[in-house]
Amino acid sequence: MSKVAITQLEKEKEKFISRLHILQEDIKEKAELIKIQITKLKESDSKMSNMQAEIKSAQQQVSDERKHHTSAATDVEKIKEKFRREVEVWAKEKRRLESKIRHMNKSNSSTISTHSSSQQTAESADVSVVFKLL
Repeated sequence: MSKVAITQLEKEKEKFISRLHILQEDIKEKAELIKIQITKLKESDSKMSNMQAEIKSAQQQVSDERKHHTSAATDVEKIKEKFRREVEVWAKEKRRLESKIRHMNKSNSSTISTHSSSQQTAESADVSVVFKLL
């Protein structure tokens, strides 16, 4: 081979090596960028996992609160029903006592009028006896 051919091959070799160095630098830069991206993805994944755990916790709290409020509402309804029944019992007792009072008032006024009419009859009998004696 001639010197010119060898020189030309060495120049091509140097160009090739230079391109290889440039490619290696590009690959290293891209590898660093990929590492950074992977780190960011891991951080995002970790944040997402934490958020999912927080969401599940919040859902559980909401569920617990809903159960508590449902239970409380049920308790309130039971109490309302109990007092509704008590109101009915007291209303019935009130009507019974009012009826008893009315009956007693009628009996008393009947007894009073009977007493008063029998007294009037006795008095008029006494008066007629007196008039007969005269």
